[in-house]
Amino acid sequence: MSAERQHESSRSPAPPTRATQQDAGPAGVVLALQRNAGNRSVARLLARHPVIASPAAPATAPPEHQLWAEQTTEPNIPLAQEVDRLEQLSADAFLRERDILELRASTYGPNHDQDVRELEAIEFIATNRKVTPHTYIDPYKHNDQQAVDLLNTRLVIEAGIRENGSLKQSIDEIKRPRYNEHNIWAIESEAHEFGEEFKKQAKDIAVKMLKRSLNEILDALQDYGLDRHMADVEARDIAGGRDEDKVVQESVDAPGVWEGGSLEHSDANAGRASKHRKSLAAYVTNLRAQQQIVEGRRKDMAKWFRHSSQMGDYVPDENRAGYRAAKERFDNSYKRLALMWTHAEQFHPVLASFRGQHGQAGLDLVDLGALDSGQSAAQMKDVLASVLPKAADIYRIYARIQSGDLSPLTLPPVVAVTKAAMLVPNGSIRAGKVKDMVEEAHDTKVSTYIAEGLLALIALALVIPTGGASLGIPIAMVGVALSATTAYEDWQTYKGDKMLANSALDRAKALSVADPSLVPFIFDLITLGLDGAGLVAAVRELVALRKAVRAGEDAAEIDKAVEQLDKIGDEHGAPDLGKKKLQEIRAAEADATVGQRSVRPPPGQPYWTVDELRAAVRRDLAKLRGGSKKVNPEWARIMNVNRAEHLAKYPDDRWLFEVIDKVWKARRDPERIERLIVKLWTEAGENGISPQKQLIRHFGGPEGMERIPVEADDDFFRKVLLEDKPSIDLAFLKTDHGALIHMFDEYLVEDVLDSRELAMRFRKAIANAGGGDAAGARKRLKELNGQMIEIEFYRDVWDALFDAYGPGQINRAEELGNILIEHLGFAGRARPRP
Repeated sequence: MSAERQHESSRSPAPPTRATQQDAGPAGVVLALQRNAGNRSVARLLARHPVIASPAAPATAPPEHQLWAEQTTEPNIPLAQEVDRLEQLSADAFLRERDILELRASTYGPNHDQDVRELEAIEFIATNRKVTPHTYIDPYKHNDQQAVDLLNTRLVIEAGIRENGSLKQSIDEIKRPRYNEHNIWAIESEAHEFGEEFKKQAKDIAVKMLKRSLNEILDALQDYGLDRHMADVEARDIAGGRDEDKVVQESVDAPGVWEGGSLEHSDANAGRASKHRKSLAAYVTNLRAQQQIVEGRRKDMAKWFRHSSQMGDYVPDENRAGYRAAKERFDNSYKRLALMWTHAEQFHPVLASFRGQHGQAGLDLVDLGALDSGQSAAQMKDVLASVLPKAADIYRIYARIQSGDLSPLTLPPVVAVTKAAMLVPNGSIRAGKVKDMVEEAHDTKVSTYIAEGLLALIALALVIPTGGASLGIPIAMVGVALSATTAYEDWQTYKGDKMLANSALDRAKALSVADPSLVPFIFDLITLGLDGAGLVAAVRELVALRKAVRAGEDAAEIDKAVEQLDKIGDEHGAPDLGKKKLQEIRAAEADATVGQRSVRPPPGQPYWTVDELRAAVRRDLAKLRGGSKKVNPEWARIMNVNRAEHLAKYPDDRWLFEVIDKVWKARRDPERIERLIVKLWTEAGENGISPQKQLIRHFGGPEGMERIPVEADDDFFRKVLLEDKPSIDLAFLKTDHGALIHMFDEYLVEDVLDSRELAMRFRKAIANAGGGDAAGARKRLKELNGQMIEIEFYRDVWDALFDAYGPGQINRAEELGNILIEHLGFAGRARPRP
């Protein structure tokens, strides 16, 4: 009887429940924790998980989490579904299933592809649960000798991969004996098939990454007042071979592409862009001052060194105490610079492009040029000189990848995210194959196209709330892919075993993406050398500690978290880590309490406080006719519809009529509108972006948003309403209506219905109201310029809610649009206020 018949697999047709791994290994530990709550809360995201320390550990009831099938890209859903199913197994059942699958996947039965997929899922879970891998299977305990031989060959190769990371090297080390050549060939064949799929997915992810990064760069330049289209043209010109300096100078001198006119006179205008440029100068002034402090501390530290021909630079024993004190002061000053840089990049992402200049790794060595000069022309010249060539690099990389001249595997962030999306665990055949492909793809000329500052921009474009979503990958997974151990190893491939400058800072950002206030603490942990399981364990305890402090000084919980952090610190040469973090957290919480009196304003906004914004918006909303007592004429027409008769003919409109009154009242409610304007302004301030960009980001970013042109007719407009994302109305870009008023309307509907999905459903329901564009759809006659024309019912509904005609109506698009343009800086033409 074969091993397959001796043990019956626990493959079950039952749908997976929301179960999770109980702990994670170095490759997947961060993923296993961060995926749970997406972008909500780091405390929830890094909640305490029970640990399986060995295969014999008893099973425990795992907490809920989002299914892996919902957390990966479409090509990897079948594998993710297997992971979701097998994660339901208890520890003992999981080990039994692993024994069965290892042998079954080593044979070539009719369901071999499915068996291999299940084994890959088993490997992924086993790595995350830190299950000790098999190293040898006794062939005398099984009847299928060929399956056991293949399995043992694979186990030997995997043991080698865990040591050196390479599939090729691990195979070479076993000398390829002739009697075993067929087994090695079988493993190489499956690895090759996986490799081809990895390259295919990496290319797709690379293209999306590059597009996303380019959009972020163009958005950033637009914030400084440069026309987005012109910036794109300039980047293409540089990519096409035009002289960079000439393009930059022409851009600075151009009178028609900067907000408020040429840069020479734009500061007098004091518009949004001018304020944003001044904001950059203020941040850079502080950064430059801190750079000087770091340089001074570096010199103080250098005084303790001596030099000899035999020993080189060294610190004599008698100087060690003084050197340690000087080094601590230097380390503290550099840490402050790094955190200041992090904060500045939240408002001004272009600073990322200045990293790694001339091969220098330190932030204190970055030349910030004229960024703080106070003269817009000189300032923007340096910005464009740094950013435009990197945008051009993106076009060059994109073209080379599309033509096949450059492998996407030369981009470390692409490798990291693809490995995360394909659920590749460390130490597996697949991981070894990826490393071999990356080394094979290494382009000796890659530095010509990929500068360190560009890599930082590409990474930072993903470590934001919608970055991952634009790739079809949840932000938790993207953030972790750029912060986990595997990503660090991928960065090293490009950097030649030299740690990427500021990677600790980027990884701290990624781990704290749901709560930027955690960056300083996580940055400390990473700079101690923590990574993988140790890093996540420390962050978990850190979050627990702060939670206990915020909850009212629960002594038992605080002591428990401090003790665990102290233990982690002792293992990494940082004694009393928990006690120090407790002091820092208490100090930070005290500062936060004081700081609660104000909210950080978005960049380039005319108001510095919520109260200022609220007063201005309330004043203008009070001038408009709202409420439900005096209805707008368009709504009166909807009120007069006999809904019973209408629904008898158009039953699909039932849900629309169930919620339409609630939406209409909300759109006529000045208090709700004021609250949502303040909410949007506050969210934008927290993210360091404009309210307009925040609104677009709220709905998933500009990718996939239809643009409504000036010449669009009603049929086009109705089709746009049926899209998954709200549209950008370019037809009214230069009017008081503005380009985003109806996107704000959807923001309001989401607030009313408590769901973004229902807000989208409501918009689509309007487009289909009265039969939509079907034959026999409900229409009415209207006189226009002496002619009778047909008006579709859906337009009556839309106008009644969001496009009232009468001047002064609060739900007239031009009235609220004018307020959004004037007070939040939305695209459009605001009328001067009396």
